[in-house]
Amino acid sequence: MLYKPSKELDKFCDTVMDGDEWEAYVLHYERLVKEQNHNGHFSFLINGEKRTLKIEFFMSKKLSTLFGMIGHIVRPGEPRKIAADALKVYLAVIKEAEDAE
Repeated sequence: MLYKPSKELDKFCDTVMDGDEWEAYVLHYERLVKEQNHNGHFSFLINGEKRTLKIEFFMSKKLSTLFGMIGHIVRPGEPRKIAADALKVYLAVIKEAEDAE
């Protein structure tokens, strides 16, 4: 199984996550790719000392790919509209690719 993070998620990881959060994220997606125990859209929470982050994934067994879509800090007003809209687009594109398989 492949792992494909979106550009938005890469940017979130680079600009928002600290070292411990990054390590938790990497360990989690590596475990997901290896175990393949999900299917479809799901979330993962990273509970840090001062905040909680939420990462949105989509595991497509049909495409043999785990997609990392968006990440955000868990707080009022999140995810922001632009991120929520991007999530909808990613979900539609992935489902379209699955239907084409």
